[in-house]
Amino acid sequence: MSECSSFIDRIRMSDEMGSLINAMNGGYTEPGPAGNMFRGKTGIYPTGRNLHTANPELLPTKASYRIGCELADELLSTYLEDNGEYPEELALSWMSNDLVIADGEFIGQVMSLIGVEPVWSPDGRVNDFRIVPKERLTHPRIDVLIRPVSSIISLFRDRVDLLDRAI
Repeated sequence: MSECSSFIDRIRMSDEMGSLINAMNGGYTEPGPAGNMFRGKTGIYPTGRNLHTANPELLPTKASYRIGCELADELLSTYLEDNGEYPEELALSWMSNDLVIADGEFIGQVMSLIGVEPVWSPDGRVNDFRIVPKERLTHPRIDVLIRPVSSIISLFRDRVDLLDRAI
């Protein structure tokens, strides 16, 4: 209950118009995280702050990895239903909203498709992966070609490198 009360208090502290007017007058605007509260990003409140995106080393989060696995399963299930077999390879586009809004769901999807999983450090950072043993896989390993948008390459190079090592 205290977490809910704290969240409500942070929403009430929001002053977007006051912050906007302050910024337009050359005042300092406090920084704050961007994100989607429906994806568990309750730290986005109070609003009216100068937004920054995610720390790439924390992506994918455990929740987004699970969602990415579900997305991979749905994609393969649909493909299997339509074609009677699993794909050998897939080409996917990687958009920047995956890292800014969805906390790396695409990374989780690709990892699931190729049969690896992230290794989280105690502080939540993901700098490595492990190969999922064949007996634990729910589908064959799929070759994946990724076409990242330029902002992914420029701003999240370490996540590109992580997937590159995994693939």
